Amino acid sequence: MTRTIARIALLVGLIALAGCEHKETGPEEQDTRTTAPVVASPAPAVTAVPPTVHPLSDFDRLDANHDGRISSAEYARAAQSLFEMIDMEHDGTVTLQELEAARGVLGDLDGLDAKRILALADADEDGKLTLGEWMAFNNARFDRIDANDDGFIDRAEWNAPHPAPPEPSAIP
Repeated sequence: MTRTIARIALLVGLIALAGCEHKETGPEEQDTRTTAPVVASPAPAVTAVPPTVHPLSDFDRLDANHDGRISSAEYARAAQSLFEMIDMEHDGTVTLQELEAARGVLGDLDGLDAKRILALADADEDGKLTLGEWMAFNNARFDRIDANDDGFIDRAEWNAPHPAPPEPSAIP
């Protein structure tokens, strides 16, 4: 009986070891297989998108739940999607060159050119925008468009002339 238990224990041990890989000590081996990135942006590059399709261009596109108004969450999702489209290097920042390349798609973003957008949104003045800076810029834009300050943009507010953003020196 003891001999049978010993054989079973040995068999279980061998089965357990069969799944283990043997690795010599030394430098880690590099995986040479081509793999997809862990997180891939679903948005196409902004230069491949016609101006009428960019996420912040159309009231009906922004109103994802079709309730006749744009919530700050709906606006934020579109702003983030646009950031991902503009970030052509997929490095998590948007440079002046990327903003200039996106100019055709951005259309009239409150009449601002790429340099002005960067000056207004670049809070740490490092010459590039992070997603956080881009979202802060767009949250402020949402607040300016939301004239009645109810947390939603209705069609009348969307169609009305939007107030100009503050000058960079007036931004706290």
